[in-house]
Amino acid sequence: MKRCLMIVLLSVLCSGIAHAAIDAYTFRDDAERAPPAF
Repeated sequence: MKRCLMIVLLSVLCSGIAHAAIDAYTFRDDAERAPPAF
């Protein structure tokens, strides 16, 4: 039970970190390519 919970928490944390990194990369790429629309 506890191991299952740890695996779920770890996977959520890793996916969250990966998502944030991808967002940062794409945001930086968009900013370099074109001026911000707003």
